[in-house]
Amino acid sequence: MAILKGLDCKVYRNSATYASPTWSLVNPVIEVTANLTNTAFDASNRDSNYRLQLPSLTELSFDIRMHKDKDDTDFAALETAAQGRTTVDLLILDGLQTSAASDGWRVLGFFTTWNESQPLEDAVTVDATIVPAATANAIAVATGTAP
Repeated sequence: MAILKGLDCKVYRNSATYASPTWSLVNPVIEVTANLTNTAFDASNRDSNYRLQLPSLTELSFDIRMHKDKDDTDFAALETAAQGRTTVDLLILDGLQTSAASDGWRVLGFFTTWNESQPLEDAVTVDATIVPAATANAIAVATGTAP
């Protein structure tokens, strides 16, 4: 049995072009939750006594919790993208990008939420949600060593 540890999962940011990416590990990330929901549409007909459905669109979003680190280049780029309402290219994997065994998603998306928490006796954190943008390269299932 190969149970994965969250500690081994990674988030990378592309700092170059989509076709020739340069992946940089986003170190301030604490947790990521991938939210995948398959929607369906009604395909019932008079031939069946049952409600029949067929798959429709898939909704995908990522909730990312990270430490606010103003000295981290990748965090600063994500914050700038959130504030500027621009897209960012992320690789969200269950392992290292250099490992062919890693898999996950490559998302060219934008942040729909960016919530900063400033507790009195703890580190400042950001809870953000990124969704695929309406582009030709919005979402791809990815593996390690992939562009």
